[in-house]
Order: sequence, then C-alpha cells, then structure tokens
Amino acid sequence: LRSLELLTSVVGGLAIAAHEGHGEFPKYDVIYPRAPQAVITVARSALRDNYEPYEFRVGAQPYADYPYTLSRIPVDLSALPALRLAQADKTVDDDEFLHFTLMRAARVYVAYDADARHAPDWLSAFEKLSLTVEIDQIGTPRLMNVYAKDFEAGPVTLGGNRSIGSAGNVFMHYLVVVRPFMKG
Repeated sequence: LRSLELLTSVVGGLAIAAHEGHGEFPKYDVIYPRAPQAVITVARSALRDNYEPYEFRVGAQPYADYPYTLSRIPVDLSALPALRLAQADKTVDDDEFLHFTLMRAARVYVAYDADARHAPDWLSAFEKLSLTVEIDQIGTPRLMNVYAKDFEAGPVTLGGNRSIGSAGNVFMHYLVVVRPFMKG
C-alpha cells in the first residue's frame, strides 16, 4: 500500500479521462481524429499485410499475435492512433521492414525495448525522448524507450526490430504511435 494525495489522483484521473475523449465534446473541430484509420492506412511488411490501427491506451493489446497489454503509457500518447504489429516479427533484421501511409503530416513515435544495449541504426534518425512505455508480458513488466520523428503525409518505411546496429536482449517488438499535426 502507498498513500496518495486524494486531490492529485482525482484531478490526474479526470485529466486522463478528458484527454482520452470521455465526457462532453466541444462544438469546435477536434484536433485529432477519433478513428485511427483516418491517420494511418495500408500498413504492411514483407511478412504480413494485415497490421491494423488501434487506439494507444492502457489495457490495449499492442500485438496481433500475443495477449500482452499496455500497462503504463505517457499521457501525451494516450488515445493516439497506433499500429498493432506482430510480436513474432521481433527478430526481423531487414533495413526496410514496415511500410504504412500517413494520411496527413504527423509525428511518429517508436517505442523500442529498453533492455537493448543499442537500438537499430535506422532509429538514430529519431529523437530519443525522456518517455517510457510499459508492457505487461503476462506478469512481466517490459519497458520501452520512446523515440520521435516528424513525417509529411505519404508513405513511411521503418526498419526491422533487429536490423543493423541493434544489440543486446530485445524481448519485445517495437511499437508505433502517431500524433497527426493540427489541420490548417
């Protein structure tokens, strides 16, 4: 058990609920689309052509083939569009692996296994942020470091999880989350 300041936890919970779209919606246009498919389409790799978009939130399953869940995420990434990849693809070492299309300019976040000694070279074009994501791997917490890069609307290609430059224990496949830029 640990003590919490009641006001802080209530206000924090309300802020997360508001950020995730609960409660009343304003009459003006929403900055971020509510449907992930409005931002990310045509997600495929050489191995699969069925990666699907989903909302990035605590309790969501980030992988199509394993029942792992997101247990802790930064509030800044909550409810953003994300791609549900396959954990089984974690050993892919291709320089060009994941292909998807952005329907509008966006910041693409990649969460990469924090247990790795070094991330793949293609990830060096991204800025490493001071954010982490935690995945519950059936009772084992796995931390992921978050990286970000801005892209224009159109096709995006990311490398494989174990492509050139990666080193160390990489238990988890990376995650992809997208924050579209404001219209206008």
